[in-house]
Amino acid sequence: MRTFFLPRRWLVRLSALAVVLMILATAQLLGQNEQVSEWVSAGLDGGAPVFSSGEAENGAVSWLVQVPAEADEQILRQMLSVLAENHAKATFFIGREFAARQNELLLSLQAGGHQLGVLGASGDGDDVKADMAEAAALLTEATGEVPLLFLPENGVAADDVRKAAAELGLIFVLGGVDSGDWQAEKAEEIIAEVLQQAEAGSFVTISPTEISVAALKVLLPELAAKGLSCCTVAENLTRQKSE
Repeated sequence: MRTFFLPRRWLVRLSALAVVLMILATAQLLGQNEQVSEWVSAGLDGGAPVFSSGEAENGAVSWLVQVPAEADEQILRQMLSVLAENHAKATFFIGREFAARQNELLLSLQAGGHQLGVLGASGDGDDVKADMAEAAALLTEATGEVPLLFLPENGVAADDVRKAAAELGLIFVLGGVDSGDWQAEKAEEIIAEVLQQAEAGSFVTISPTEISVAALKVLLPELAAKGLSCCTVAENLTRQKSE
């Protein structure tokens, strides 16, 4: 069987078209949030807003899990187990390299009711945009769902990266609450940081490490005791109807 390889510029175009179609299909769902509605109406341009929190009325926080290329598969599976035990959902942001080699794990994330988004890579200009497009295409191929969200690497919202995401139709999100896992030496530091800052609507960034998994085992019940559930970013951007 002959294998065909598309130039990177065509990957960008095809991925952008797929995302546009998905946005149109989900506009009714996300339209309950005024900012998202404005973003959809404005079209794909550099003026798209950046979201760092969801709807406080939902009484939920959203975990933005940053999955770098070197992420440990076993730790990710442990994180999945902890989330499942606490009936919590998260949004996992995946980079191109990880997406290219972890199809089975991506399906496990999806099967757990979690959302998948694109994690940005370092660089600038067309290279960054091509990397985003390839990551989105790989996630789509693996799961059958086009990712709608983009989280920049290290939380840096450079203008060219923001513009590239908008041109690909990706909703740009940032963590409003930094768990501090990247500098923490023990789980207690992460627990204290999150409990001090997290509130209804918060987007909390975290990475799959041993201490962050240990922190989640404590944080998820603590947040639930405060009346806060854990939902995906897309769910948190949509104001849920009260019963």
